[in-house]
Amino acid sequence: MKKIFSMILTFGLWTVFHAAMVQAQSPADLSRMKEITQDLNRNYRYLQDIRSDLNLSAMGVMNSSPEQLNYIQRAGLFVDTAKRICFYQWRLLSITEYIREEARSDFYTLRAADLKSAVFESNEALKLLKVYEAFIQDESAVESISEAKGVIEANLEMFNRLRELIKPYANAPE
Repeated sequence: MKKIFSMILTFGLWTVFHAAMVQAQSPADLSRMKEITQDLNRNYRYLQDIRSDLNLSAMGVMNSSPEQLNYIQRAGLFVDTAKRICFYQWRLLSITEYIREEARSDFYTLRAADLKSAVFESNEALKLLKVYEAFIQDESAVESISEAKGVIEANLEMFNRLRELIKPYANAPE
């Protein structure tokens, strides 16, 4: 009987201790995260439109300059990369409110790592987009690339803001 009582007591103390360790997310932080993820969704759709514009620009130079076609298509690939990153982060972070409270710290730990990767990959796409932009002569393509750079920079800022919002709720590194 003492064994059962001590097991129940131990389990009860562990449950209380674990509940105290799980930090509840403030409604204000959850609301800010929701706003940012909605902005990510808008930017994803905006990058889709920019990619379509780049495809039109590529068709316009298809017969006149294979070199320009190549540059525009490559720039389009980097816009696609940024679009994929944006979509992925939006998709994962838009479900935050449906994650059980006791599982959120693990969820946020994974999201923090994803956001760090997203920042790195988006920076790389931005750098390469700038390189190709320098060689493109089609004005509409340059304008589209300029818009894409602005959207990617906005995404980078949102990723960093999300990282700061998530940090207090993620598991501490061991």
